[in-house]
Amino acid sequence: MGGVFRRRPQAAAVGVAATALLLPLLALVARSRVPDVFVVLVGAAGVVLVPYGVVWAGLEFAVGPAVIGGIYQFLPGRALVSSVSDGLSGAPVSALARGLQAIVVAVGVAVGVLAALGIVDALDIDLPAITITPWPAVVTMVAAGVAVGSLAIARQVPVVAVAPVVGLGMVLWLVANDLGTSGNWQRETAVGLAALILGFAGQLLARLQRTIPALYTGVAVLVLVPGTILYSAMLQFAIGENQAGAEQTLQAITVAVAIAAGTTLGVAMGRAVPGLSMGSRPTISVRRPPPAR
Repeated sequence: MGGVFRRRPQAAAVGVAATALLLPLLALVARSRVPDVFVVLVGAAGVVLVPYGVVWAGLEFAVGPAVIGGIYQFLPGRALVSSVSDGLSGAPVSALARGLQAIVVAVGVAVGVLAALGIVDALDIDLPAITITPWPAVVTMVAAGVAVGSLAIARQVPVVAVAPVVGLGMVLWLVANDLGTSGNWQRETAVGLAALILGFAGQLLARLQRTIPALYTGVAVLVLVPGTILYSAMLQFAIGENQAGAEQTLQAITVAVAIAAGTTLGVAMGRAVPGLSMGSRPTISVRRPPPAR
């Protein structure tokens, strides 16, 4: 077991290094004014190829966690909850557009992962047999908070909103993963409950601080998106297990639907709470990143 624990920090380090190495490349691709889906496709392929390349070079570690950690940043959780929010705000065209964007981005991630796994198969890279022992729930919850906080900072979330976003992300992770694994709940049901909490808490926080709900929901949803299931599905397709891949793809779609449905209900419940008027002036201004040149 000590060997397992020693390899998990290696997996985390490789995942972080893969993302850091890809950032300049992705920035270069984005500046070329290609559609965003191609940036996502290249990024998803890169976060798969780098860890497998490290294994090819001779370092043994758990590749799966390194790859999955890199994939999460490209999954369209923000577009999904924004689509729900726009629909509830009476903007059906914007809701449909964002929903379509979420689908296109998800397909881009899947294609990028599948293409990278095809290259891995062509290179005949053998993965080491490593047993991964789950971390305690408290450790994974704190790690989820760190991930959500890092994403909030990267997306220029105002300082006063970072702590609520981190706390919300930790609660969502605990609900979705504890109920969905150790409890008697199905994964989709646990994620749906967590998404309901996301929509409700995000709406209340937005009303209390007089800002937009997406400031909270668009970041905290990171811990709910089905990155692990999507990677596993693409891995099954890559090794020729098409039926298993199709089943896991369907499960990923079901989880995404659960996120959308739970968030919709949670936002509606949050809006129904009396006595929390947003007022006319926001107390938190949302800074938008400068447009690409």
